[in-house]
Amino acid sequence: MFRRTVVLGVAATAVVLGGTGVASSTTGGHHRTQPGTAAAPAVDLHLVANSETAAPGTEATITLRIGNKGTAPTKEEATVQVVTPFYTSLGKKAPKTCKATPAAPTPPLPQTVKCTVPAGIKPKGDTKVAVPLLVAKEAPRGTLAGAALVTPATKEPDAFPGDNLAAFSLLVLGG
Repeated sequence: MFRRTVVLGVAATAVVLGGTGVASSTTGGHHRTQPGTAAAPAVDLHLVANSETAAPGTEATITLRIGNKGTAPTKEEATVQVVTPFYTSLGKKAPKTCKATPAAPTPPLPQTVKCTVPAGIKPKGDTKVAVPLLVAKEAPRGTLAGAALVTPATKEPDAFPGDNLAAFSLLVLGG
């Protein structure tokens, strides 16, 4: 249910935020400018997250790959927000560019982790952010779901925000 709600929410966001002032369409996930219109260079961020396996009381690292499918490099920092799975919190070896809220959660409650992504992602290029997650000792065995969202700076609209969300899972073994 959570995954369906997130997907529907992203689809609605893409519809609402999809207007960029450039006449374009999406075909098979690719942008195509309509004949007779000129497309200005644009940033088009996208996000991919891996899934991991861990035991209670250990850390697992979720790697977020932030790419730019656009025709212009990012000129400003972007932000990645992660909602950790239940029974997890930001690990001790987190990058200095990542901050978690609340700072000390009470399991099983998740955290929201906000990370800064440096400017300068070239067209067709990407960068990675490694987010270590500490799995609570009382975490149940099974799959725990999390999600991440990348947003560009306010002065750099995203040409297609529909691919800015990524779900990931953490398979807890033992317990």
